[in-house]
Amino acid sequence: MVYTAPVPKPQPKPKPKRQPDVEPDLPPRVPTTRAELDQAAMLLGEAVKAQLRSSRREKLAALVGEYPRDQATAARWKSGLKAVREDEIFDDDDAP
Repeated sequence: MVYTAPVPKPQPKPKPKRQPDVEPDLPPRVPTTRAELDQAAMLLGEAVKAQLRSSRREKLAALVGEYPRDQATAARWKSGLKAVREDEIFDDDDAP
């Protein structure tokens, strides 16, 4: 009799990480131009995923008033800024 090892069952694929639903919140300072708002939202998105390098931390703090204390705060602030961007009409409307 020949012994054969059992075939392992295939593991299910991990579900893609989804940003948890967060209640929007605004940072201490809301950028006043579309470009600053977009940059702040981008940096906050990066801060949700990982700690930023010091130069990017400083830039984010300058844009929104302070660096978010944790990833959940960064997610709430980003959500809030996205809502502001959708609602606001900026003077620099020539930007996309």
